[in-house]
Amino acid sequence: MLKGVLILILGTVGIFCMLFVVVPYTMDSIQTDSGMCGRENSVGITQIYSLKSDASLQGKFVLGTGSVRSERMYFAYKGDNSNGYMLVEFPAFGSVIFEDSNETAYVETVRVLLCNTCGFNLITKYKIHVPKGTIKMEYAI
Repeated sequence: MLKGVLILILGTVGIFCMLFVVVPYTMDSIQTDSGMCGRENSVGITQIYSLKSDASLQGKFVLGTGSVRSERMYFAYKGDNSNGYMLVEFPAFGSVIFEDSNETAYVETVRVLLCNTCGFNLITKYKIHVPKGTIKMEYAI
């Protein structure tokens, strides 16, 4: 009986050490050595012709109950005169606007691999580049 309890306790301590000591240490060394964590990888560039910030509303309702969710978005048009223009949207959270000396506005889509001891998380960021002097400030400081 005592031998069985001792084996159970040692097994539990072993599993605990593997999960909370060995695995996180191994994950940390793999992430540090690879150099991939935190590095931005450009996925593509989209030329845009107008840009506006607004809220996007989404809701779900079932049998008299539901929820409404609002998220700040950037809305823009991409395309050209011959093929027409299409409305696209980018979440405001995770987006950065740059006023450049470029003649045309564009959005660079960037993916970033975030690492921690529990694993990986791939996030998408948007770098919005607009010509200098085209941003209208909505907030007065």
